[in-house]
Amino acid sequence: MQRNARLQCHAKKPAMRKNLIAQFFILSCITFAFCKKAADITDTTENQQQEDITKSFLKDVKSDNPGDYYISGEFDGHKIYLASTLGEYYPYNDTGMNALYLNASIKLDNIHLVRENRDMTAMLAIYFDQANIFNRSFPYVLPHPNLAQCEAAQMELINMKKLGTAGQGSATDDFSFFGHSNENIKVQVTSFENNIMEGTFEGSLSTKTGSTVKVRNGKYRIKILVVNMGNK
Repeated sequence: MQRNARLQCHAKKPAMRKNLIAQFFILSCITFAFCKKAADITDTTENQQQEDITKSFLKDVKSDNPGDYYISGEFDGHKIYLASTLGEYYPYNDTGMNALYLNASIKLDNIHLVRENRDMTAMLAIYFDQANIFNRSFPYVLPHPNLAQCEAAQMELINMKKLGTAGQGSATDDFSFFGHSNENIKVQVTSFENNIMEGTFEGSLSTKTGSTVKVRNGKYRIKILVVNMGNK
Protein backbone atom coordinates (compact mmCIF):
# COMPACT_ATOMS: atom_id res chain seq x y z
CA MET A 1 0.00 0.00 0.00
CA GLN A 2 2.97 2.28 -0.13
CA ARG A 3 3.13 5.19 -2.51
CA ASN A 4 6.27 6.65 -3.97
CA ALA A 5 4.55 9.99 -3.41
CA ARG A 6 5.07 10.50 0.32
CA LEU A 7 7.80 11.80 2.63
CA GLN A 8 8.92 9.02 4.98
CA CYS A 9 8.02 9.43 8.66
CA HIS A 10 8.57 7.14 11.62
CA ALA A 11 5.23 5.44 10.99
CA LYS A 12 4.74 2.45 8.71
CA LYS A 13 1.61 1.79 6.74
CA PRO A 14 -0.20 -1.57 6.84
CA ALA A 15 0.32 -3.76 3.79
CA MET A 16 -2.55 -5.50 2.03
CA ARG A 17 -2.54 -9.10 1.00
CA LYS A 18 -4.85 -11.34 -0.93
CA ASN A 19 -6.68 -13.90 1.19
CA LEU A 20 -9.18 -16.50 -0.02
CA ILE A 21 -11.70 -13.78 -0.86
CA ALA A 22 -9.01 -11.26 -1.81
CA GLN A 23 -9.91 -8.60 0.66
CA PHE A 24 -8.09 -7.27 3.68
CA PHE A 25 -4.80 -6.07 5.09
CA ILE A 26 -2.04 -7.60 7.17
CA LEU A 27 -1.88 -5.33 10.19
CA SER A 28 1.48 -6.49 11.54
CA CYS A 29 2.67 -2.97 10.82
CA ILE A 30 -0.16 -0.71 11.88
CA THR A 31 1.11 2.66 10.88
CA PHE A 32 1.84 4.00 7.47
CA ALA A 33 4.01 6.69 5.92
CA PHE A 34 2.12 9.76 4.82
CA CYS A 35 4.76 12.45 4.28
CA LYS A 36 6.30 11.95 0.91
CA LYS A 37 5.99 14.50 -1.84
CA ALA A 38 4.01 13.29 -4.83
CA ALA A 39 5.79 12.25 -7.99
CA ASP A 40 3.86 13.23 -11.06
CA ILE A 41 1.84 10.48 -12.71
CA THR A 42 2.38 10.75 -16.44
CA ASP A 43 -0.82 10.86 -18.45
CA THR A 44 0.09 9.99 -22.03
CA THR A 45 -1.96 9.36 -25.13
CA GLU A 46 -0.56 5.84 -25.21
CA ASN A 47 -2.18 5.11 -21.83
CA GLN A 48 -5.58 6.61 -22.66
CA GLN A 49 -7.13 3.38 -23.93
CA GLN A 50 -5.78 1.44 -20.95
CA GLU A 51 -7.21 4.10 -18.64
CA ASP A 52 -10.72 3.45 -19.95
CA ILE A 53 -10.31 -0.29 -19.40
CA THR A 54 -8.90 0.25 -15.94
CA LYS A 55 -11.90 2.30 -14.85
CA SER A 56 -14.56 0.16 -16.51
CA PHE A 57 -15.18 -1.79 -13.29
CA LEU A 58 -16.86 1.27 -11.78
CA LYS A 59 -20.03 0.78 -13.79
CA ASP A 60 -20.36 -2.79 -12.52
CA VAL A 61 -19.89 -2.13 -8.79
CA LYS A 62 -23.09 -3.10 -6.99
CA SER A 63 -23.82 -0.72 -4.15
CA ASP A 64 -24.93 -1.99 -0.75
CA ASN A 65 -28.26 -1.21 0.85
CA PRO A 66 -28.17 1.84 3.14
CA GLY A 67 -26.60 1.11 6.53
CA ASP A 68 -25.61 2.89 9.72
CA TYR A 69 -21.95 2.98 8.69
CA TYR A 70 -20.69 3.49 5.15
CA ILE A 71 -18.40 5.22 2.67
CA SER A 72 -20.04 6.56 -0.48
CA GLY A 73 -19.49 8.91 -3.37
CA GLU A 74 -19.63 9.53 -7.11
CA PHE A 75 -16.61 8.15 -8.93
CA ASP A 76 -16.42 9.39 -12.51
CA GLY A 77 -20.17 9.84 -12.22
CA HIS A 78 -20.85 6.32 -10.91
CA LYS A 79 -22.59 6.33 -7.54
CA ILE A 80 -21.01 3.83 -5.16
CA TYR A 81 -22.21 3.06 -1.63
CA LEU A 82 -20.16 0.62 0.43
CA ALA A 83 -21.48 -0.45 3.82
CA SER A 84 -20.00 -3.90 4.43
CA THR A 85 -17.10 -5.31 6.42
CA LEU A 86 -18.17 -8.97 6.28
CA GLY A 87 -17.66 -8.84 10.02
CA GLU A 88 -19.98 -11.80 10.55
CA TYR A 89 -17.35 -13.94 8.84
CA TYR A 90 -14.25 -11.94 9.74
CA PRO A 91 -14.83 -10.22 13.13
CA TYR A 92 -11.44 -8.52 12.96
CA ASN A 93 -12.71 -6.42 10.08
CA ASP A 94 -15.09 -4.61 12.44
CA THR A 95 -12.34 -3.84 14.93
CA GLY A 96 -8.77 -3.84 13.65
CA MET A 97 -9.74 -2.58 10.22
CA ASN A 98 -11.77 0.36 11.56
CA ALA A 99 -9.81 1.80 14.43
CA LEU A 100 -7.79 4.63 15.91
CA TYR A 101 -4.33 3.47 16.95
CA LEU A 102 -2.54 5.53 19.58
CA ASN A 103 0.85 5.30 21.25
CA ALA A 104 2.09 8.56 22.73
CA SER A 105 5.60 7.22 23.32
CA ILE A 106 6.24 6.92 19.57
CA LYS A 107 3.77 9.62 18.47
CA LEU A 108 1.52 7.04 16.84
CA ASP A 109 -1.86 8.47 15.81
CA ASN A 110 -3.46 6.59 12.89
CA ILE A 111 -7.12 6.20 11.96
CA HIS A 112 -8.31 3.52 9.53
CA LEU A 113 -11.78 3.62 7.96
CA VAL A 114 -12.60 0.75 5.56
CA ARG A 115 -15.71 -0.43 3.75
CA GLU A 116 -16.46 -2.70 0.80
CA ASN A 117 -19.59 -4.02 -0.87
CA ARG A 118 -21.26 -7.35 -0.20
CA ASP A 119 -20.18 -8.87 -3.52
CA MET A 120 -16.57 -7.90 -2.77
CA THR A 121 -15.88 -6.09 -6.02
CA ALA A 122 -14.79 -2.74 -4.57
CA MET A 123 -13.19 -1.38 -1.42
CA LEU A 124 -12.81 2.18 -0.16
CA ALA A 125 -10.41 3.16 2.60
CA ILE A 126 -9.69 6.49 4.30
CA TYR A 127 -6.65 6.93 6.54
CA PHE A 128 -5.71 9.80 8.85
CA ASP A 129 -2.29 10.35 10.36
CA GLN A 130 -1.70 12.70 13.31
CA ALA A 131 -5.33 13.82 13.36
CA ASN A 132 -5.36 14.41 17.14
CA ILE A 133 -9.06 13.82 16.79
CA PHE A 134 -10.02 14.10 20.48
CA ASN A 135 -8.71 17.64 20.63
CA ARG A 136 -10.12 18.99 17.36
CA SER A 137 -12.85 21.49 16.73
CA PHE A 138 -15.09 20.62 13.81
CA PRO A 139 -15.21 20.71 10.91
CA TYR A 140 -11.63 19.47 10.69
CA VAL A 141 -10.39 19.90 7.12
CA LEU A 142 -7.37 18.43 5.37
CA PRO A 143 -5.33 20.02 3.97
CA HIS A 144 -5.16 23.14 6.11
CA PRO A 145 -2.50 25.76 6.89
CA ASN A 146 0.09 24.94 9.54
CA LEU A 147 -0.03 21.17 9.30
CA ALA A 148 1.76 19.21 11.98
CA GLN A 149 4.51 16.83 10.91
CA CYS A 150 2.96 13.97 8.93
CA GLU A 151 -0.58 15.30 9.45
CA ALA A 152 -2.55 14.18 6.42
CA ALA A 153 -5.30 11.99 5.02
CA GLN A 154 -5.10 9.36 2.32
CA MET A 155 -7.74 7.52 0.31
CA GLU A 156 -7.78 4.32 -1.72
CA LEU A 157 -10.35 2.89 -4.09
CA ILE A 158 -9.57 -0.71 -4.99
CA ASN A 159 -10.91 -2.89 -7.79
CA MET A 160 -11.06 -6.08 -5.73
CA LYS A 161 -11.47 -8.32 -8.77
CA LYS A 162 -7.93 -7.42 -9.81
CA LEU A 163 -6.33 -7.35 -6.37
CA GLY A 164 -3.20 -9.51 -6.51
CA THR A 165 -2.69 -9.32 -10.27
CA ALA A 166 0.27 -7.01 -9.61
CA GLY A 167 2.18 -5.82 -6.60
CA GLN A 168 0.13 -3.14 -4.91
CA GLY A 169 1.83 0.21 -5.39
CA SER A 170 4.05 -1.17 -8.14
CA ALA A 171 4.43 0.46 -11.55
CA THR A 172 1.95 -2.03 -13.03
CA ASP A 173 -0.71 -1.66 -10.30
CA ASP A 174 -3.79 -0.61 -12.28
CA PHE A 175 -6.39 -1.64 -9.66
CA SER A 176 -5.51 0.73 -6.77
CA PHE A 177 -6.57 4.37 -7.07
CA PHE A 178 -4.75 6.57 -4.55
CA GLY A 179 -5.34 10.06 -3.24
CA HIS A 180 -3.54 12.23 -0.67
CA SER A 181 -4.67 15.41 1.05
CA ASN A 182 -1.35 17.10 0.23
CA GLU A 183 -1.89 16.41 -3.47
CA ASN A 184 -5.33 15.79 -4.90
CA ILE A 185 -8.08 15.22 -2.31
CA LYS A 186 -9.88 17.25 0.33
CA VAL A 187 -11.14 15.34 3.36
CA GLN A 188 -13.32 16.80 6.07
CA VAL A 189 -14.36 15.43 9.45
CA THR A 190 -17.66 17.07 10.34
CA SER A 191 -18.19 15.30 13.65
CA PHE A 192 -16.64 12.78 16.02
CA GLU A 193 -18.96 11.62 18.78
CA ASN A 194 -19.24 8.30 20.61
CA ASN A 195 -16.33 7.09 18.45
CA ILE A 196 -18.36 7.69 15.28
CA MET A 197 -16.57 9.69 12.58
CA GLU A 198 -18.59 11.50 9.94
CA GLY A 199 -17.39 13.63 7.09
CA THR A 200 -16.99 14.34 3.40
CA PHE A 201 -14.37 14.07 0.66
CA GLU A 202 -13.75 15.11 -2.94
CA GLY A 203 -10.95 15.35 -5.47
CA SER A 204 -9.28 12.73 -7.64
CA LEU A 205 -7.69 9.30 -7.22
CA SER A 206 -5.03 7.90 -9.54
CA THR A 207 -3.36 4.59 -10.33
CA LYS A 208 0.35 4.09 -10.82
CA THR A 209 -0.40 3.38 -14.50
CA GLY A 210 -1.88 6.84 -15.07
CA SER A 211 -5.66 6.41 -14.78
CA THR A 212 -7.53 9.05 -12.80
CA VAL A 213 -11.00 8.95 -11.26
CA LYS A 214 -12.80 12.16 -10.32
CA VAL A 215 -14.54 12.01 -6.94
CA ARG A 216 -17.58 14.09 -5.98
CA ASN A 217 -20.10 14.12 -3.13
CA GLY A 218 -18.06 11.74 -0.99
CA LYS A 219 -19.47 10.95 2.44
CA TYR A 220 -18.58 8.58 5.26
CA ARG A 221 -19.91 7.54 8.65
CA ILE A 222 -17.86 4.93 10.50
CA LYS A 223 -17.70 3.76 14.11
CA ILE A 224 -14.13 3.05 15.19
CA LEU A 225 -12.42 1.17 17.96
CA VAL A 226 -9.84 3.14 19.97
CA VAL A 227 -6.70 1.06 20.53
CA ASN A 228 -4.12 2.51 22.92
CA MET A 229 -1.05 0.51 22.06
CA GLY A 230 0.94 2.23 24.76
CA ASN A 231 -0.99 0.11 27.26
CA LYS A 232 0.17 -3.18 25.72
